[in-house]
Amino acid sequence: MRSVPIILDRERTLRFGLNGLSALCRRFKCPVAKLGEHLSEDNMYPEDIASFIHAGLIFDDKELTIEMVMDLIDEYSDLNTAMIAIGEAFEAAFGENNKETDNPNANRAARRKKTPKNSQ
Repeated sequence: MRSVPIILDRERTLRFGLNGLSALCRRFKCPVAKLGEHLSEDNMYPEDIASFIHAGLIFDDKELTIEMVMDLIDEYSDLNTAMIAIGEAFEAAFGENNKETDNPNANRAARRKKTPKNSQ
């Protein structure tokens, strides 16, 4: 799974694995397929932005809280940078539009989608 660097108090790695996605599903009370709807800038509150960053960082720092993430963004970054990092990491978590990857399972699934059915 590809990670996206984000500079806060130090260089951290933003990655949406299953634990992070699960935390977001609980927070927004929706399935994974609906999480993208919560990435719309028109629908986001400051705590939502911090929740996405938090979910992307918890694999590396289990002690981190949403409040701590808000403080880190305020002190070391900005909302635009945070939103860009969230978008890049979210795309990486879902295979970047089915590009070929180093993951043979992802490659196999992408090829299946591209292969027309045999008509016999």
